[in-house]
Amino acid sequence: MDALLADLRHALRRLRRAPTFAVTAVLILGIGIGMATAMFTIFHAVVLRKLPVRDPDRILVLWTLRDPTVELPLDVNEVDELRRESRTLKDVAGFVHWGAQAVPLTQGDRPIVLKQAMVTAGFFDVLGARPVLGRLLQAEDGVEGAAPVAVISYEAWQRDFGGDPRVLGRRLTTTQDQTSYAIVGVTPPGLDFPVGTDYWIRPRPFDLIDVVARLAPNATPSSAQSEFLSIARQLDLQRRAPAYPTGAAVRTLPQAVLGDAKPILVALTAAVTLLLLIVCVNVGNLLLLRASLRAPEIVIRRALGASSRQIGRLLVAESALLATAGGALGLVCAGGLLHILLAFAPAQVPRTDVIRLAGTPVDVAAGVTLLAVMLFGVLPALLAARGDLAFLLRIDSRSGTETRRRRRFRQSLVASQVALAVVMLAGAGLLVRSLQHLERLDLGYDADHLSIVELAVPFAKYDSDQKIFAMFDDLYGRLRAVPGVTALTPLLYAPFLGANLMQVTPVLDGQSEAAVDVNPPVPLEGGGIEYFRTFGIPILRGRGFLPSDRESAPKIVVVSEAVARRLWPGQDPVGKRFRFLGGDPGDWRTVVGVAGDVRFRRLKEATPTIYLPWHQLITFGTFAVRTRDALGSVLPAVRRTVREFDPQIDVWDARTMDDYLAKPLAQPRLSTLLLSVFGLVGLLLAAIGLYGIVASTVQERTRELGVRVALGATPGRLRRDVLAAALGVTSVGAVVGLAAALVSSRLLTALLFQVSPTDPITLAGVCVLLLGVGVGAAYLPARRAMRIDPVVAMRCE
Repeated sequence: MDALLADLRHALRRLRRAPTFAVTAVLILGIGIGMATAMFTIFHAVVLRKLPVRDPDRILVLWTLRDPTVELPLDVNEVDELRRESRTLKDVAGFVHWGAQAVPLTQGDRPIVLKQAMVTAGFFDVLGARPVLGRLLQAEDGVEGAAPVAVISYEAWQRDFGGDPRVLGRRLTTTQDQTSYAIVGVTPPGLDFPVGTDYWIRPRPFDLIDVVARLAPNATPSSAQSEFLSIARQLDLQRRAPAYPTGAAVRTLPQAVLGDAKPILVALTAAVTLLLLIVCVNVGNLLLLRASLRAPEIVIRRALGASSRQIGRLLVAESALLATAGGALGLVCAGGLLHILLAFAPAQVPRTDVIRLAGTPVDVAAGVTLLAVMLFGVLPALLAARGDLAFLLRIDSRSGTETRRRRRFRQSLVASQVALAVVMLAGAGLLVRSLQHLERLDLGYDADHLSIVELAVPFAKYDSDQKIFAMFDDLYGRLRAVPGVTALTPLLYAPFLGANLMQVTPVLDGQSEAAVDVNPPVPLEGGGIEYFRTFGIPILRGRGFLPSDRESAPKIVVVSEAVARRLWPGQDPVGKRFRFLGGDPGDWRTVVGVAGDVRFRRLKEATPTIYLPWHQLITFGTFAVRTRDALGSVLPAVRRTVREFDPQIDVWDARTMDDYLAKPLAQPRLSTLLLSVFGLVGLLLAAIGLYGIVASTVQERTRELGVRVALGATPGRLRRDVLAAALGVTSVGAVVGLAAALVSSRLLTALLFQVSPTDPITLAGVCVLLLGVGVGAAYLPARRAMRIDPVVAMRCE
């Protein structure tokens, strides 16, 4: 122990005498370990950690489809029939197809907004989940007339109820229909399905369901998919359902939970792995340089009688101090970075309640870095002390302190850093260009000064269509008169909830049954007389809605341009008639206008839409408002108007269209930011490595460069030679990195939008950037070479 403490004190003194080296190495280690640990922690918790259910890979989520991007759910009765008829599915349950949606509630006297998911009574039995408190939904909870109950998530229990075990029995009351649910249980941490759910209740009889089922013994996902499609087709043929399925999709439960989050988590984890490699190589390069400079010292120690064991112990102590300091700083950085990432994580990232800084990720990041420090720090110094002492003691400024082989090895390390940086920056560049395309999309409407406001309406008080129409007519009239409001219209839903809500299949006038089966399901939207003016959607043909388009007037519709192209190609759709499959056979609607396509239900694709006047449909208390100034300038007046109209109605959510656009853009923005930061840090480290090797080369070649100046070499020639050597190393790394980027960038295909994974502009830009940084990193050593005084250089003899 005394010897160990003495070695540590000696190592500390040595590091204090080289503060620049020590601080640089510790900072590089801290940054690398911190970023790697934070990202590994998220990846381990979200992707690798098993779900808290029984045999999750045997649980399937299934749905039918016609358009591969739009799901077709089943109704509750069809789920029951599927359970009876299926031979490949052992247990069958389901959840309402729109997943988790925010709902205004009251808990006692406290207003609260939680994300609600509706699931059938056997949902948790299929999952095989166990509660941490109370019980989960059971079969008797699905019986007609059973008392309404709710199960809350572990995250909501901790966040909104303080982890209070007395939460059982408390009641959550929905503002809209005043239904009161007794809390009966808490799910285990990490059970996040549908993603983002805060509480689960049973569905209503008319809700549409996506299937969750457990595979029967010896059944496979593909056999279950085929059987599921066959049964769904038979059920739809029997009922003449509004959308006949042409295909089915299946995912295991882990795949369904991870969803779109997995590709970006994999990409970011791969990027941070590359960053950790760059860190290890960079620190190794610093340690190799230090080892070459310390070779004479180590040789002298050997000549004075020190054993290899004693020398090795000193070097291990010094490297261990560096690794410990870097690891401690890295853990601090990881904790802070993890906190920031969780604060800004988009809602699509599941299982955030189980992300904790501990365990395997910390061990992996620290272990890899410690191995690199010991490998590059101890072995080179020990190798430097091997050989004939008489020869080693003759090392001087003429022979240099570093052999040609070792110098080439260090150059290869720098080239590898450059190559890794190219791969990371290429990925970041592709995501940046993809994000630019997303942010510059033509939405088909004007998002400036456009906002969506949602009302909590006690519909139990307005218990007929006539009362609802009269109430909203009066209320919307008052809101339209609020100063600063320039246009206002009711809506069915808030933006970006998906294209599978309120779908109908049109049946054209005179169309055969075979032709009807080809018609695609189309989402519905309801609006008021100012709908198209509020959004700024152009009417391309015909007209929009008029005050006369009421419930007792002839039924009319406005269709989007995509619907018109699909249903009446090459024809004028104005005046055409159609009805909805599964509805009243005499309920014909006449097309009075064609509107431009919009990206309202989904951002990446324009959704074909059929628009109905809201008096011929219904509304639920959501409206869009266009204001002269910012929403905040009129929102107090809007709230006051609503309260004065009916104290039981309240504005529970009000956001600008930019706020809604930020939701589908949140994940691309965060992933682009993270990958860009990783890439820039990798670029900085590569520049540091290049600077170090060029600076040390210039220092070792001081005598040679002085002789060349004395013989007539110009400063410009010396500068070109030094820069050429640096560019040679950078170019080799850039070429290798470009080849690797062409292969690895294909892993980002699922994350890109309107950008090829081999986009030449991005790859060329990255290479130019790397070469520019390489020249910049080598410029200072090159200037130092230009200023060498031959007399001073010769004195080194």
